[in-house]
Amino acid sequence: MSTFFAANGIGVRNLHSFRLSSDGLAADRLVLSLPLAVNSSVLVADTLSELAAPRSVSEAVTALFPHAHELHVGHETHLGEVRWKVYLERRNGFEGEEPGTVFLAWKWKTASQPIRSTYRWVPLGSTESRSSALGMALDDNPELKRVLVRVVDNMQLGRNCGAEFDRLVVREPSIQRVSVDIDTSTPRIPVGELTGLLDLASALGLESDAIENELHAVRTNHIVRMAAGTSISGPFVTVYHQPFDTHHRHASQAGSYSGRSQSDARKTPRERQ
Repeated sequence: MSTFFAANGIGVRNLHSFRLSSDGLAADRLVLSLPLAVNSSVLVADTLSELAAPRSVSEAVTALFPHAHELHVGHETHLGEVRWKVYLERRNGFEGEEPGTVFLAWKWKTASQPIRSTYRWVPLGSTESRSSALGMALDDNPELKRVLVRVVDNMQLGRNCGAEFDRLVVREPSIQRVSVDIDTSTPRIPVGELTGLLDLASALGLESDAIENELHAVRTNHIVRMAAGTSISGPFVTVYHQPFDTHHRHASQAGSYSGRSQSDARKTPRERQ
């Protein structure tokens, strides 16, 4: 996907992540984000075609993208399987969904039926409300909760990074995932300055070598977000990181994309709502 966008002169924001969970380390996770303009239909169609998205996904995204602010596409490889993802983001929420639903997502594996998910943010302000939400998400792993709270406090207080906290409720058919997300993007924290991940790995029963190797691989990046919670496979911690030079190269060129099938040189940026 990176090659496809680069070949068409489209700037993207790369967001990598790795997940620590009781079933191991899920690496090779990548998300590319593009802002949408009023006339982005060719870009959206070509992107879905490049992903070989199922017909139901293409139809849903095509119908909804005029109401969205950003398109996110990505993949992850875990236990030898690749899962593709398409997200639509609307910052003030999608109509017809629960309040605070800012992401609609479709995920699929090769030759499998896509799964539709909704992502709903619930802001968390005080320490008490954060602890309460962490308790909801991590009731079955008090050690992980304890370590995570300590890491979060170090990030917010010790490093004075002004981290913001949200509870993210993800709903999928027969699955409900609840996590607490920590937005560290203002300012960003260099990977080398973040402590506590080895403790998190230990609380999850993971080998510390895997985490050290992952941090070594992203040592020139910034951590922009952390999340911890529970899913169908048990508790998890996800760390999102981004190269130094990509945070200011948000996909500003997406509005000039002409596509492979038609030319549309002038695109009007979507008015942010």
